[in-house]
Amino acid sequence: MDEDTSANYDDYIQKENFRSIMTAIIQKQMELIGFHLGLSKARNITELSLNDHGTVMTYYGNPNEIITKLLNQYYQLTGEAAYYFSKKAVEQLIKVKPEIALPQSLQNYKPSTEFTATLNPTHESR
Repeated sequence: MDEDTSANYDDYIQKENFRSIMTAIIQKQMELIGFHLGLSKARNITELSLNDHGTVMTYYGNPNEIITKLLNQYYQLTGEAAYYFSKKAVEQLIKVKPEIALPQSLQNYKPSTEFTATLNPTHESR
């Protein structure tokens, strides 16, 4: 493989990985907030081209910026849960495709104590 072909292949793989990340986020949100609402929010991102199942067919522009826009769409509805469950979806994808890296917008996300408490409520017996 010559240098140009190798660079093109690497670009293709990187684009496919970002497409997979976006699809994982969208489909997880569709599962959580409902098919139509989850898809509708993703379709607000003009840089995305989606099919009717929430699969990203292609995207235009900086993928990290698009992911941030996508997360912000879902954040408007569900707050911190948008980041938490999106990160979980991408981490599941990484288990299958270890060459994928966590996008910038999720790398620094750490659940707040308050949010974590809602996931694991302690029930005191009386």
